Amino acid sequence: MVGPARNVQRHFVNVTDPRVDRGHNHDLLEMVFMALTATICGADGWVDVERFAKSKWEWFRQYIELPHGVPRMTRSVVCLRGSTRASSSPPCISGLISSLDRYGTGGR
Repeated sequence: MVGPARNVQRHFVNVTDPRVDRGHNHDLLEMVFMALTATICGADGWVDVERFAKSKWEWFRQYIELPHGVPRMTRSVVCLRGSTRASSSPPCISGLISSLDRYGTGGR
C-alpha cells in the first residue's frame, strides 16, 4: 500500500479481521480503503461501493495490489461489519481525518 492507502493502513492497522484463514482472497485493509474512498465520493451502499471501485480500477491499482480484482462488496460487507465491531473504529476514523487535515487546510 502506498499513497493515501498507506495512510488508511497506518490508522486501521489494529482492526481485527474476523475471517477464518480460508477464503482470504482480498486484503481487509484494501477493502476498507475502497469502501472509505467510495463513501467519500458519494457511494450510498455496498453495491455503489463495488460499482465505484470497478469504475476506478486503474486509480486504485496505483495504491493497492488487488491481486484478485475488486471484491464483491455485497459478500464482503459481513467481513467489514465484523472488523469494525471487533475494533475501536471511531479512533481509527478520527485519526485518519486528523491526518487528512493537512491536505485540506494547508496547515492553516
